[in-house]
Amino acid sequence: MSNLVRVGAAVAAIAAIGALAFTLLPRANVANPPAPTPTATPRPFPQGDTSTGGRYAVGLPHVALDAAMTLDPGWTSGGWYVVRSSSAVAFFTPAGVYPDACDVPDALPSPPGSVDAFLAALDAQQNSDMTQPVDATVGGIAAKRIELRPSADAPCDVVRWWAEPCCGDPAFRGAETTVTRQDDPDVVWVLDVHGQLVAVVGYWHHSQTAIGDKIGAIVRSLEFTPR
Repeated sequence: MSNLVRVGAAVAAIAAIGALAFTLLPRANVANPPAPTPTATPRPFPQGDTSTGGRYAVGLPHVALDAAMTLDPGWTSGGWYVVRSSSAVAFFTPAGVYPDACDVPDALPSPPGSVDAFLAALDAQQNSDMTQPVDATVGGIAAKRIELRPSADAPCDVVRWWAEPCCGDPAFRGAETTVTRQDDPDVVWVLDVHGQLVAVVGYWHHSQTAIGDKIGAIVRSLEFTPR
């Protein structure tokens, strides 16, 4: 199993959700057709499961952006991610890519600067493997879709892709996953939203293609608005 993220004091709660979401990722090809035009005003996401589907909004960590999305019933908000059973969609604003996924230094790495620079740093990262970026559309914005997985010979139990001061915790050091997930890559959509680099990460058992299709539909339905 793998952790969704480590969020300081909330680590226990996040780890519990991570156990559901981070470990569940078998491979699925998620198509990326143009995003549909939203037809409903998004509602603030309630705590607990949604009893009905519809348009809901969550806030991105550390930036004044909201992400609205169309969801089926049964999703739960963690404030900056949504989770349902064994799947999740999380939102990140990366502060920089670690040169080595197995080594987290005390200082945060340099800011990525752009989508292309961010992807180039991930591609060059030691002890991780990144697929070739594929063009995608998220919320009407041009994006790149990649898959990330630990290298087969990674000399650590946990890898971390990038850093960011997330979720109210300035000591947070980024999303992490266990090295056992060779067949369960993290699927990442990277885009520039009003000058802010945003990484949308989908987690699911990739052998369950129907769940992968749902995650893809959620990502395609995204709409980002300044807060």
